[in-house]
Amino acid sequence: MSSTSELKTLWDSFLARWSAEALTELSLSDYTGVGNKDTFCYWLETKTRPLGSIQGNNAIKFGIYQRSDPNHKRGEVVRNVQYGDEHSWYTRFGDSEQQAFESVKQILLAIVAAAQRSDVKAIDEIDFSPMVKWKLAFLYQPRSEPVIANIFSAAMFKRLLATDANLPMSELNRKLLAQQGEQDLLSFVRDCWQRNRELVDAQSQANSPTSYLSRCRASGRYLAVFERFLEQLEGHHPVLESALATLAQSGADYDFWIVTTPAESCLRFGAREHAASTTRLSGFFVVTAGQLSLAYTDVESDLTVQIPLTDDVEKNAEVLNEWVEIDRFQRGSEGIVGHDVWPCDWQGRQVNENEQGEQPMTTSPLNQILYGPPGTGKTYHTVTAAVKAADFPFYQRWKAERGTREELQERYEQLVNDKRIAFVTFHQSYGYEEFVEGLRANSDKGQISYDIEPGIFKKICDYASADKRVSAGELGLSVDSNVWKLSLDGTKPSRIRDYCFEHNIGTIGWGEMGDQSSDEKSAAEQAYADSLKSNALSAVSDFTDGMELGDVVLCVSGQHTIQAVGVVSGDYEYWEQGVCGHKGYRHVLPINWLATGLNVNILQLNANKRLTLKTCYKLSRISATELVNHLASVGVLLGNSALEAVKDNYVLIIDEINRGNISKIFGELITLIEPSKRQGQQDALSVNLSYSGKKFSVPDNLYLIGTMNTADRSLALIDTALRRRFTFTEMMPDSREFKGAVVKVGHVDIDLACLLDTLNQRIEVLFDREHTLGHAFFIEAANLANQGEHKRAFDSVVTAFKHKIVPLLQEYFYDDWQKIALVLSDNQKPPELRLVNSDELDDKRLKELFGSSYQPNRYGQAAMRFSLVAENDVRWDDARVYCGIYDIGAVESTVSALASEPQPERQIEDADA
Repeated sequence: MSSTSELKTLWDSFLARWSAEALTELSLSDYTGVGNKDTFCYWLETKTRPLGSIQGNNAIKFGIYQRSDPNHKRGEVVRNVQYGDEHSWYTRFGDSEQQAFESVKQILLAIVAAAQRSDVKAIDEIDFSPMVKWKLAFLYQPRSEPVIANIFSAAMFKRLLATDANLPMSELNRKLLAQQGEQDLLSFVRDCWQRNRELVDAQSQANSPTSYLSRCRASGRYLAVFERFLEQLEGHHPVLESALATLAQSGADYDFWIVTTPAESCLRFGAREHAASTTRLSGFFVVTAGQLSLAYTDVESDLTVQIPLTDDVEKNAEVLNEWVEIDRFQRGSEGIVGHDVWPCDWQGRQVNENEQGEQPMTTSPLNQILYGPPGTGKTYHTVTAAVKAADFPFYQRWKAERGTREELQERYEQLVNDKRIAFVTFHQSYGYEEFVEGLRANSDKGQISYDIEPGIFKKICDYASADKRVSAGELGLSVDSNVWKLSLDGTKPSRIRDYCFEHNIGTIGWGEMGDQSSDEKSAAEQAYADSLKSNALSAVSDFTDGMELGDVVLCVSGQHTIQAVGVVSGDYEYWEQGVCGHKGYRHVLPINWLATGLNVNILQLNANKRLTLKTCYKLSRISATELVNHLASVGVLLGNSALEAVKDNYVLIIDEINRGNISKIFGELITLIEPSKRQGQQDALSVNLSYSGKKFSVPDNLYLIGTMNTADRSLALIDTALRRRFTFTEMMPDSREFKGAVVKVGHVDIDLACLLDTLNQRIEVLFDREHTLGHAFFIEAANLANQGEHKRAFDSVVTAFKHKIVPLLQEYFYDDWQKIALVLSDNQKPPELRLVNSDELDDKRLKELFGSSYQPNRYGQAAMRFSLVAENDVRWDDARVYCGIYDIGAVESTVSALASEPQPERQIEDADA
């Protein structure tokens, strides 16, 4: 190990060669070059390694680098890495080598500037390889007042700080340097390195009875297949245990999966099949000729690389931690998931989940209903349930880290924006046409057409079943893309059509109409347009103005078949000279032709409707997802056919599900939502839709979450077909949500939990438990009371009773004021504290009302008249009214105390305010 003085000399040498000012003049050849040991990257990675290592993985961590073999993949783009003439770079940095380098250079300068002003939080936000940017920041920070340690592994920080929290590097640096004391930085970090080695050694020592593998066994994740893999390790058990422990403590996001190969010698780890996370690691532990190695896919070469693991567990930990930091950056920042994160040349059979004994990725049922009385938080809890079903890895982390509601809500909104969560509310007039599919009347320049349009359920089923190439935008289209029919110069052999396919454009006739992007028309152009029939005008309008970026174009070869598929890739253009010099074809649209030379029948896909002679029009019966799936079924794979069709989870929330007519809404699809009848299941079913006549099935990655207010309709009366197909989760009032919350008003304390419980006990006796009051009515008051805002808390209680609770009781009991008074305990309170007034009508008064012939009640029961106190009555603002609902004794004890004090006047807000 170098001495402190040697390290300082090395630091000085680096800054002398690469001062911050010199970086502003940095060139691409100065930054990276094969065989050049004086480049900036070589200094940063190799010459300054004693100041902290960032070695490992490949050179793409520097954003751009010169390849040793210029011909390797030249002109290709692999996993968002562009292979230019000599250099490779991340495509997000630019389209050319120089443009990419300038982008990287600006990032380097931003890191240096932030380091020089000790703004470590700004460095957290910069999107660049973590190990590279933090070493760079360390070297350029003020050396007199350092804020960055020369430790570039988050795992080492966590080990030294004895924490599992996923903190940003700025915070990890702050916490560790708080322990520095009077030591200079390099001496302190050298001691930290030594302490880290001791911790790694101690961890290795502890790997025997309480190892990571032993804990896996205890939790049921250490399985028979795992055992067979270990049998081949012979003396490498401690090496594997140390490696697994290193990965487990790195904070990396992955799961273990077992894979059997012909030799049964691979242990696979990484994202599961439907995982949506883009920050996961993946790879294999593999035994080859008695040597244990970590195998992973190299981002640059697209080949599997193996890191040999030796008996030196400290060295193994260092190598693995470097790989974790760089690999996670490359994969996470580029959003690579699915097939691409697995070693692509390793083949194996993923063990059935039942064989593994592991829990599925989500414990959420495919169909569930949250039911309960009003105010129990059903709609509120759908956010949690939806995120759990759609993104279980995020939910696990959020729950384990005790994340905030704001974080959960933010993820929910992201999933809504990504169209992975949709929301609909059922009502009495809602039907199949809105939910599944129906006819919609459309008008185009006075011409009425009736198109079949999908409802929200059909749409989200399309999203959920979409091929990854569609949902990820890999083809340049999306599940919402419109599909258009286009004839390119008829169906016979055509020079114009060949030119369009070769140059990725589309064209249409009637060029004499002039430039359709201009409002100005010559007299000849206008006269020509006026001479055309409506079909021609409509075709030109659809081509020049209707087609949008990302829409799908089908070039037809007959009434049933297509010969090419493309995607609109640009805006309308007007070529004055015409395509191939043919001035009839001046209207041009950039189209990326994904496949040509086809002969695919789409009659059934188009609901058995023949393609008409009209040159260009929208095929409203076909969705982009259906088209891609249909083409794949006949062997036409668009785009990257090797891309694994990994599907994310989708969620449809149906609020007030019991208020709709289930038979009317679901129609023939009610059977298809059963888990066993979903796509991909053994008993999968499909039906022909009523309007389009297409085959339809429900994907198994679509979750249905309903909410049901039991006060609207008893659970016993719910549609039996719905009841059999859903899991029901009861959500009842829970006063524990605000247990201990007390609203203080003068001498009166209102215990909100007691108040709610008493009201509900009475309602349950007088009516039933399905019509109790939810805790949401008092949540706001409880929060305010806990914050010491007692006046505002009492205002919230008054508002809840005046505008929510009492009107709800009127609805429950059909204006039976005697029962309402019993619920409010008005029968026990003195008149001045009652909210329900009652007057006994004597015989004289009754005869005045009904005449002298009126006969009083023969059983002697007095006639009563009930009324609710006026909106501005002071009783609403008397705290004893509410306290008396559950504790009449406490009210009586405060009467004398309150009688001696003047009652405060409270401004009564207008009911509509």
